[in-house]
Amino acid sequence: MPQDRLRLAMIQENPTVGDLDGNAALAITHITENRHADLIVFSECFVTGYPLGDLVLRPGFLRDTDRAVSRIRDHVIATGGPPVLIGAPIAGTGLPFNAALLIEPSGSTRVVRKTELPNSDVFDERRTFAMAEPDSQGPLTFKGFRLGVMICEDMWHGRVARHLSDELADVLIVLNGSPYQGGKHEVRLANARARVRATGLPLLYVNQVGGQDELVFDGGSFTLNPDGA
Repeated sequence: MPQDRLRLAMIQENPTVGDLDGNAALAITHITENRHADLIVFSECFVTGYPLGDLVLRPGFLRDTDRAVSRIRDHVIATGGPPVLIGAPIAGTGLPFNAALLIEPSGSTRVVRKTELPNSDVFDERRTFAMAEPDSQGPLTFKGFRLGVMICEDMWHGRVARHLSDELADVLIVLNGSPYQGGKHEVRLANARARVRATGLPLLYVNQVGGQDELVFDGGSFTLNPDGA
């Protein structure tokens, strides 16, 4: 019987770029500590840390990332959950994809690929990642709900949210690796509220926190009701 509500744990954490074993262990710690959640949501590229730059193009890195994802999946299977929605790069036919993985206790893993790739300031994702087709992905059915999953830049443009709404999503969930700059949180909220107004859907925004090279990630995770509150 489908559930009439979901209990989500939103993990605002500081993964380390390239520390696949450490990030997997950190994810497993949060899974263990949130046993009563229906779904645990991590940030963008949590398994590898973010941003990755050319590291994601190195031979063997995606293979090692798959091993770290398998370690997390094995834990979810062995403990019976809870399910996990977590960011990680995955292989493509050419360049890899920036992806979100929904891992369930059955071992089933479903994938959402990032559509909008930032290519300004500190980001150069169009050079290192493949872009998913904007209309090729729909909501993920999960415990009676349809989860409209977006990855960071996807929220800053309306077409991904509109497509998910057209495909009957019940909620928008956004995995982020969004660095700090003055006034950034207000800009994020304004964009999120625009997506909520356009779709009439609630929105959950999970961002990483901590430092990576010259970047500071300020967290600032939030949720919005359908009225924008």
